Amino acid sequence: FRRPITSPVCCRSGSIRCLVAGADHGPDGTFAEMGTWLGVNESGLVVAVTNRRDGELRWEDQIRSRGLLVIALLGLDDPEQAARLAEHALSQGGFGGSNFLIASPESALVVEAPGARRITIRAIEPGVHAVTNLDLDDENDARISLVREHLDPAHFVTSAQSLCRHEKIIIAGAERGTVSSSLALVGSEILLYHVLGNPNQDVYRLYRLGL
Repeated sequence: FRRPITSPVCCRSGSIRCLVAGADHGPDGTFAEMGTWLGVNESGLVVAVTNRRDGELRWEDQIRSRGLLVIALLGLDDPEQAARLAEHALSQGGFGGSNFLIASPESALVVEAPGARRITIRAIEPGVHAVTNLDLDDENDARISLVREHLDPAHFVTSAQSLCRHEKIIIAGAERGTVSSSLALVGSEILLYHVLGNPNQDVYRLYRLGL
């Protein structure tokens, strides 16, 4: 809860315009460069990162930022190219265990990386999928089962908002927990529905990628 974050912001990665779910400037807010955990660019490429609880590196050995890598990947327009860039960067070491979800209207992949020598790129077939802190569609994760059973693609926004407010999805701890929720929708328009804070305590607001 002490980590400073912002509402969604527009930025650029290279020459490509992006809308990110929030600006992350490190644990104390003093990092000069901006990272993020979720963003979408003007070509419709979506990139999101989750931590993995089976990551190989201790906190003090994690000297490279997963959030900065998300911004770098948003500078591309091809999911496979972005996945290969993620694989190359992660193989150099220094990152905490992570999953990178990389998707466009045409294709989607997930890069699963517990460590620099254990990296897998998996293509994602059309349909409902979910990833949390281990592998894609982990059958032992109750959150993933909930999403795969109840997310309705025909009513994505309303069903996703309902799921993101579910007690199995919300993390409510004394020092850490859910601090925001975002829904990225890529179609004829690029839309980001976002709530800063616990989604049970506020409403989602609509953001669009600005010029």
